[in-house]
Amino acid sequence: MILFDSTTYEQVLEWQAHSDRIHKLLSPGDGSLWSSADDGFVRAWTVASTGELSSPVCAHEWCPFTEDEKRRSVRVMCAVPGIAQPVVWMWASMAKCIQIWAAGSFKELGVIELEDGDIPIASITSVDQQVWVASKSNITVYDANSFEVLAAWRQIEPVFTLSTVGDCVWAGASTGNISRWRLDNGQVELLGEMEVHTGSVKVIARISSSSVLTGTSDGSMILWSSSGTAEKEFHEHTDVVKSILRTVKDAVWSCSFDSSIMVWERVEADEEGEEAAPSRSFTT
Repeated sequence: MILFDSTTYEQVLEWQAHSDRIHKLLSPGDGSLWSSADDGFVRAWTVASTGELSSPVCAHEWCPFTEDEKRRSVRVMCAVPGIAQPVVWMWASMAKCIQIWAAGSFKELGVIELEDGDIPIASITSVDQQVWVASKSNITVYDANSFEVLAAWRQIEPVFTLSTVGDCVWAGASTGNISRWRLDNGQVELLGEMEVHTGSVKVIARISSSSVLTGTSDGSMILWSSSGTAEKEFHEHTDVVKSILRTVKDAVWSCSFDSSIMVWERVEADEEGEEAAPSRSFTT
């Protein structure tokens, strides 16, 4: 794993975190960084916040999904605000359950059994006290505290990613379509659908209170208003856009299967109509 300075964009740390391919990184909100990989381990890392940076310390490691002595790699993780501490919902490859863990104590809080039609899990997100889970054919909404099902419905198009935008959830599909949903008082409401992308939607990220950035399998990204209006397209990446992240300095980082990481200090055009371009690009 590599740690970059979000201000200078310089690499500051690199360490061997796992023995196999890393699938997911997650910051639960307690100051730690969780990683999961094909070696079956989930590891929680801490880095000293004062003085000179040193190699991160693995505060805890475990194999949450082990069946017949086979370790399953955790593919999906989502941090959900808890009453006493953040919790993490996770799903492993082909597992027939979702596990819920306390971020600080690393205690298992619950298990949700899944039907065959509910796997594989593609994405998990949370809004208010709801946890939304997208599988290949269904979207299911759970109560974040009781783990009870609040609503469930079948999707015609497989959903690849979910993201919370304000008080609603955006769902990106394999066809390139994006739908906007809200669950209120037990009633599911479809707020709108956008058919702009030509590739499968792989990532949806809220980058400001009024803007959303989406990335697809063909390498393109689109900037949206939070109401669902497409404002700008970006075609710097040449392969699947895997992740989009806004840092504390409001710069946007995007990474792709083309082995590049791009940093965008601004993603909107200025008053003269100049289009945004990445401020920095790394090859990994």
